[in-house]
Amino acid sequence: MAYTYRNLALYHQAKGEFDLAENFFKKAFDSVNYPVDLLEYHYADFLFQKEETNEGLKYLEMAVKKGEPEAIKKLNEIKEN
Repeated sequence: MAYTYRNLALYHQAKGEFDLAENFFKKAFDSVNYPVDLLEYHYADFLFQKEETNEGLKYLEMAVKKGEPEAIKKLNEIKEN
């Protein structure tokens, strides 16, 4: 279910429906039984979009610790700027 909720969060984020996206991200985190690919990465991106940079960095660092290449690349880009 966590993957489904993550995908629904991404859908609503893309439509600019941030309240719904936030609810589905919360449901995704609440239903995690095993690591979900890119969940922390996408949530970090969502938080950056909402200009919640410090919280976004925390989730991005979680994704980096999981070894997700997208997160590593994004964090390196942030550090370069």
